[in-house]
Amino acid sequence: MDSFSDGATSVDIVEQIRMSSQKYQDSVKEALKLQEQEKKLKEELEKENKKKAEDEKKKTDEEKKQKVSETPAANGTKTE
Repeated sequence: MDSFSDGATSVDIVEQIRMSSQKYQDSVKEALKLQEQEKKLKEELEKENKKKAEDEKKKTDEEKKQKVSETPAANGTKTE
């Protein structure tokens, strides 16, 4: 018997419906909290990954600059 049946007006069934509704609302709230926590964690991870990528890019750029600055000096010495 579901809540929309003709005989569903007994006190027990009404109480079950209310209890299930409260449980449902609580579970929805809990699910929303979990989603928010997951979202925050993802955002933090993305920030960390972005920062690491930027740091790595800076390192590679610096290494390239050092190699470029070393190469002409080496070439200049060879031609003399």
